[in-house]
Amino acid sequence: MNNDLKSLPKRFQLESIDVWLKRFEKKIDVLASTDNSLTSVALKENPTQRSSPSIKEIASKLLSSPPDRDNRDNSAEPQIYLRTLLEFLLQYYDDCMTCLTPGIISLFPMLIEYANEDENESNESFKDIDIRNNASSLVHEYMSSLLVNARFAESFPDVVIRTFHRTGLWRVRVSVLKYLQVLVFSNIYILERCSVPTKVIQLLFEALKDRQVEVRLEASRCLLTLIFCDYVKIDKFLQEKIDSYFKSTHRCTLHGAVLAMGAVVMAHPFSTPSYLIPMLKSLCAITSHSAELQASSNKLN
Repeated sequence: MNNDLKSLPKRFQLESIDVWLKRFEKKIDVLASTDNSLTSVALKENPTQRSSPSIKEIASKLLSSPPDRDNRDNSAEPQIYLRTLLEFLLQYYDDCMTCLTPGIISLFPMLIEYANEDENESNESFKDIDIRNNASSLVHEYMSSLLVNARFAESFPDVVIRTFHRTGLWRVRVSVLKYLQVLVFSNIYILERCSVPTKVIQLLFEALKDRQVEVRLEASRCLLTLIFCDYVKIDKFLQEKIDSYFKSTHRCTLHGAVLAMGAVVMAHPFSTPSYLIPMLKSLCAITSHSAELQASSNKLN
């Protein structure tokens, strides 16, 4: 499906996946809006950016249920196309040997928001278990372990990182961190190029001081995983960053420092490098008078 076979006459050429995605975009308004939000800069070099719509905005736009029967039928049509799109992509990854395309990357922010739609959302008509489960399977079972080639080695991680910063849902931020560690682990060599490791580390430290404790805990697990696979180096920058967090008076930032130090310590179960000694002293000092921080750091185990 991804092979255009351009050497053949035009009538025999196979349509690419992006051609099919454009057909869905004509039927689903949300696809057109997200196409210009997070990936226009990375993939199309378009200087214009728009914020990614929140999941509640998508719900009110697409899946509202007006009292009129005709309107109700019209509002259900985008949902049918969305469900069909997810089934199409799941079948695509089951049957095709392919990785990423610009069209698929442009869908990532929307897919990960649908995958984390809460059952307690106020808009009852937006609750759709099939859409949520299919989006979750697509993101975490198929797309996270895809081969990232040199063409998307920088642009796709940029889309993932911007999704973390632009979403208003903490569940999406947690999901992005889970996705990122699998993506990096599956493509560790190609994603070591250019400035991708620096951007990933910056994202982790942003997540370590997030206001939501679940995000901070997931960031520490991600940091631990990337230290284990030697993607994140315990260098002077990392040590100074953790130390600056440790000196913060903000409780979330201080908690993030404890979790980061815990991740570094747990990454060395059978050795004690010199840089671990000050971290161990700091951990003992702070957990000796704070039961809450001690309990949080124990969650890494």
